[in-house]
Amino acid sequence: LEGFKELLKKLTLEYFKNVLPLIVMEVTRVDHESLAYYLNGKGAEVCIMQSGGVKKYAQSLDQQSKTDAFG
Repeated sequence: LEGFKELLKKLTLEYFKNVLPLIVMEVTRVDHESLAYYLNGKGAEVCIMQSGGVKKYAQSLDQQSKTDAFG
């Protein structure tokens, strides 16, 4: 839970100036579910996609690649 709080803090304070963005995440067995429920409970819109869909979505936005790096 501490990691979820830290992520939320980074997203709202450091990256998006107190506005929650649309969060898009990949399906990872069941590991993604807790984070998705947590963020949604805090008011974020969360979209969960199959892994191939995330790459195609990023390409549709003219991003060269997706990355799991944060910060």
